[in-house]
This record gives sequence, structure tokens and C-alpha cells, in this order.
Amino acid sequence: MLQKEFEKLLIETIEKENVLLLGKGKEYAEGNNDRLYNFKDAALRLGLNPLQIWFVYFSKHHSSLVSFLKNNNKVFSGETIQGRIHDMRNYLVLFLGLLEDMENERI
Repeated sequence: MLQKEFEKLLIETIEKENVLLLGKGKEYAEGNNDRLYNFKDAALRLGLNPLQIWFVYFSKHHSSLVSFLKNNNKVFSGETIQGRIHDMRNYLVLFLGLLEDMENERI
């Protein structure tokens, strides 16, 4: 891949991920102002911490990526592997948010 092609891919990737992350935020916050509410609420209900809940959600996408690689680049769901990669990158941003909330004692 040429440098210009890679730069275009990077810009398009970031734009797609921003649309996904900011759009899904309203759905997952369940009307709450805290963007990380779903992690915190599930953790509270299960007696876990929000980072553990994050790991469960992230692992689903990681498992899909591993399956894709093990099965000759075959996808077994309706979501593309590119979509899973976008989700994984977004989950890493959510992880950063959880870490920041922990540092600021909001968790």
C-alpha cells in the first residue's frame, strides 16, 4: 500500500469510528449523561468492576477476529471483519475513558 493510500485509509477509518462511537453512545448510555454508564451499571449489577465488563464486550470482537484468521478469512456473522476492527478500536477508547474515570474516582 502506498503512503497516500494508507493516509486515506487512516482518515476514513477514524471518520467511520467516530460516527460509530458517537452514534452508539446515546444508545448505550440509556438516557444517562455518563457515556460509560452501561459498563458501570452492568458491573454494579454483577458485582464486578467496569473494566471486567469492558473486557467481556471487547472479547466478543477479539474472538471474531481470531475466528476470521483461523477459518481462512471467513466471517460467520452479518458484520464484516472491518466492522469488528472498528469496534475494537472504539472499545480501546472506551477503556481509556474508564481508566480516566477510575483516576478521577468516578468509578
